Amino acid sequence: MKLILILFIVFLGTNIVFADKYIPWSENRKLNWDDFQGDVGRYPEDFKIPDKSNLAFTWGDPKLLNYNFTKVDSVICQTQIIDINAIGMFDTESSWVNYTQRNNLKLLNHEQRHFDIIEVFARKIKTDMLYQIIECPHGFYDESQIHNQIRLLASEIGNMQQKMHDNYDMEVKNDASTQNTWDKNIEKLLMEGESIPIFHKEMPPLVQIKNGIKQKDVTCTQGWILTKNHSDKPVCVTPAVSNILEKRGWKIGN
Repeated sequence: MKLILILFIVFLGTNIVFADKYIPWSENRKLNWDDFQGDVGRYPEDFKIPDKSNLAFTWGDPKLLNYNFTKVDSVICQTQIIDINAIGMFDTESSWVNYTQRNNLKLLNHEQRHFDIIEVFARKIKTDMLYQIIECPHGFYDESQIHNQIRLLASEIGNMQQKMHDNYDMEVKNDASTQNTWDKNIEKLLMEGESIPIFHKEMPPLVQIKNGIKQKDVTCTQGWILTKNHSDKPVCVTPAVSNILEKRGWKIGN
């Protein structure tokens, strides 16, 4: 059985160190019952438990580890996420198993799949947010507000996973044979979220060039206009802004 609290912790450095209580998701490191170190029957404060007959409880969350963003358009104050990383984390101190179930491998697999679902949504954070445009909240560049916007977006995606956990528990409880179907579906979701295309349709022009695209082949997302400043650097802007920039001497198109 799995219910979670979504927490997002941002580490802006390159060396990520996790507290001992957390186990980061890994394809080569599956959970074992020794990882479930919490007090049996104990749930987080203010946590609504729909079923008190649980034999095991998994607690974890997708953690937003680090990200980078760059200014896309200084005129209308937009930034774009150009790098982002997140991972599913298992909380050993809050997860537990009934002592009578420590040899129950089927139950252990069920809990592992809950951990896998956490990782699915950690990958969804990466795929959904990479190259996303972030509007300046107050119309002017404020780096702290940009950080808040990014964390909020990650939190909204992470909160979507609870429905999947609930459906998973409900279906398997009603029909144990559906576990095999869930195993296959979760594996498929992990594979789908494993890779992020290098050339994304919304990469900003300078990132496209950095990834090997020739400047003459740089494109903008549909509805945006390619412009070049006085230094011949390409920028994607809205049609309204392109009109303003053209009057200022900017070149429109390649």
